Amino acid sequence: MMKIIRLKFWLMMFLISLPLLTLAGSLEPPGPPGSMNSAMYSVNDICERLKTGAEPELKPFRGPTSGPGVSSGCNLNEVMGAAPKREADGAQASEVLIGKSYWSLRAEPWGWQTGTMPNRGAPTYTPNTQDQEIAAGYYEPGVVKGDEDLKASNLLKGIELFGVIGNYECPAVAGCTGTAVASEVLAGKTFSTRQGVDLEGTMPDQSEKNYTPSANDQPIVAGYYNGSGVVTGEVNLVSNNIKAGVKIFGVSGDKNVVDTSNSDAVAREILSGKKAWVKGKEITGSLSLATVPSQSLSATSTMVAAGVYAATTLDTVDTDLVSSHIKSGVTLFGVAGDSNIVDTSSGDVVAGEMVSGKKAWVDGIEVIGQRSVAPVPKTGQTASYAAEDDGIYQKGVTTSLRFTDQGDGTVTDNLTGLIWLKKANCIGTDNPNFDTDGASDGKVYWQTALNFVTGLNATPANCGVTQTDWRLPNINELRSLTHWGFYAPALSNAAGTSRWSENDPFTGVQLDLYWSATTDASSTSVAWSVSLSNGDVGTNVKTVMHYVWPVRGGQ
Repeated sequence: MMKIIRLKFWLMMFLISLPLLTLAGSLEPPGPPGSMNSAMYSVNDICERLKTGAEPELKPFRGPTSGPGVSSGCNLNEVMGAAPKREADGAQASEVLIGKSYWSLRAEPWGWQTGTMPNRGAPTYTPNTQDQEIAAGYYEPGVVKGDEDLKASNLLKGIELFGVIGNYECPAVAGCTGTAVASEVLAGKTFSTRQGVDLEGTMPDQSEKNYTPSANDQPIVAGYYNGSGVVTGEVNLVSNNIKAGVKIFGVSGDKNVVDTSNSDAVAREILSGKKAWVKGKEITGSLSLATVPSQSLSATSTMVAAGVYAATTLDTVDTDLVSSHIKSGVTLFGVAGDSNIVDTSSGDVVAGEMVSGKKAWVDGIEVIGQRSVAPVPKTGQTASYAAEDDGIYQKGVTTSLRFTDQGDGTVTDNLTGLIWLKKANCIGTDNPNFDTDGASDGKVYWQTALNFVTGLNATPANCGVTQTDWRLPNINELRSLTHWGFYAPALSNAAGTSRWSENDPFTGVQLDLYWSATTDASSTSVAWSVSLSNGDVGTNVKTVMHYVWPVRGGQ
């Protein structure tokens, strides 16, 4: 408040000086000397107003009576020094009581302003269990309520309340150790707990209250019930009094208790002596049985007269009336014919025109095929590189296990049945001296290959076998070894699932050409060969050198 009063004083003084300074600047005299119209405050008056707030007397102007002397009053520098100036920490609206004016020394805003600090009046606070906020603003003298009973002797020992620590020792008979609250004690009854003595309960007394079950839930009001009330029972709440499919209070309805409102039969439509319920009433039937002769099955329909018939049987029952005895597409007395039972009179194939071992029916006779066929094996290629290529269709036959190592130096091709030497280069690995055509690496001329097989049959031990029926494979047999799903070599492992590796199942396989026993039909000096590197089939003159891989077996 002192800060506000001081600001108002200085500002008022400064503003008073402004018109005088303006008048001092005019060249025209406001009035003759000695006249009140010429009266104005002096610089000294203004200085004193700014410094002390003094109210100087306004006097008329009088001319000088002597020459200039030494001044004893204020000069303009002192006036400026006493005038208000900007202060960064000058008062702002929120720091001045609402409705009160003040001169702001801040750059924004500068000059006369009106305060906005709320006037909260004289507050009164009564302590409770929650903190009470004291809002910002100016407060006139108020009070925070006290309570003369807030003293240690009125508080249980160890309990602190607003800084007062209790020292009252509550005797057990007073119930000070109880935990009940008012809502847990019957209304009108008093009790004592740690919360106080002679407290009064608020639990409602419902006394005796009865409930009769209905279609809707009935709320049970909280409170004390004296044990005389009941939830009414019902002796008729049993299964045979409740409709089928309905459950009432956990009791399921009897399957025989049904709604008969949609029935419409009358006594003459119910067999005589039989009973039924229609629209809530029991009806006894009066319809008599008709007597007719038994009926026999035939190709033509027989009219059955209207009436009610007792159970009877057909004169003739044929045990052959089954689906497997009736032609496909035909139904006899409700029995549909088997799809495999057909008329074979249009068939005309003979045994020599069917694959050996296959069966068919022609003109009612079973025909067994006698024609032999050579199965075409799969190439092994599973990847597709263009529409309609081998990888799309993967045609041909295959086996689950391609090769079987017999453990006697031979390997059986399970796809063709051919038996091959396990050693795919027996000349190079076991008989280098036989290779007189080149570098003793196993590559020999075509005729030398034939000679080697002849020698193998004479001395099979030369390649670790005992059989004596080895031969050079023909071009189809040699080509059947290849697997076009692999390269380097174009040969699978024993399982047929990946590329060959050493001893799986063959050894010494060369990524080069192997001789076949087949001569080129266009030139007898040329023979067919197969590359085990990529599966290529081609011809070469018989005087070039290729590898040799004997085979046995086959048809």
